[in-house]
Amino acid sequence: MQTRLEKEKQWHEDYFARHQNSAQVPAAVLDRDLNPKRQALSPLERMLELVGDVSGKKVLCYGCDASNMTVILALKGAEVWALDVSEAAIERQRLMARENGVENSITAVLGAGEDLPLPSQSFDVVFGSEVLHHLTDALDAASLELRRVLKPDGLAVFSEPVLRSKLIAGLRKVFPKNDEITEDERQLNDADFAKFLEAFDCRIENFDILSRLSKLRLTWSSVVKSCIT
Repeated sequence: MQTRLEKEKQWHEDYFARHQNSAQVPAAVLDRDLNPKRQALSPLERMLELVGDVSGKKVLCYGCDASNMTVILALKGAEVWALDVSEAAIERQRLMARENGVENSITAVLGAGEDLPLPSQSFDVVFGSEVLHHLTDALDAASLELRRVLKPDGLAVFSEPVLRSKLIAGLRKVFPKNDEITEDERQLNDADFAKFLEAFDCRIENFDILSRLSKLRLTWSSVVKSCIT
C-alpha cells in the first residue's frame, strides 16, 4: 500500500502531466503583488501584507507546488527556497525561476514537510499556502520542523482551509467541491493546531470563509438568465 508521501508525489506527477501552463508570471499578477494599490482581497495578498518587507531576508516557500509566490518574493528582494515533495513541482519552480529572471534568487529543494532537509535557524520567514492540510497525519512533526528551521525571531505565515463551524460544515456539503484534490487532504480543525500553539505564538485570522460560493456563479447566472427569459 502506498504511503501518504508516495500518493502525494504520484498525484502531483499526474497533475503536472495534465497542466502545462506558461511559466511566465502574468503582468497583472506582478503589478498586483509588487505594487499593491488596495486592501488585500485574497489570502495570498493578505499573506504578503503580513510578511511585509522581505528584501535581504531568507524565505522558505513550504510546499511550494507550482505557486508563483516564489517568483514574487524573489522579485521583492528575498532569497527564496522552494520546497516540495514532488519532483515535478521542483522542476516547475526551476523553470519559473529561469523564465522570470530570478534563477539566482530561488533554490529549489526536494523534501517532505515533516522532515526538512534544511539547517536549523536558517530562515527569517516561512510562507505556506494550502499545504498543512496535506500533512494531517504529520502535523506534530511538521510544527517541530518549522520551529527548528526558523530563526528565533522568525515569522511563519500560512493560509489553510479550516473548518470551525458546524453550520459551515453543513453548508459545504451542499456546494460543489474542487475536482482536483488529493486523496488524503481534508480541512483542518482546532485540534490540528494543538502542537502549533505549543511551538509558536499563533494568531489566527478568518479570511475568505465563503470561498466555495464562488463556484456557484455560473449556476446562479444561468438561473437568473432563465428567469429573465
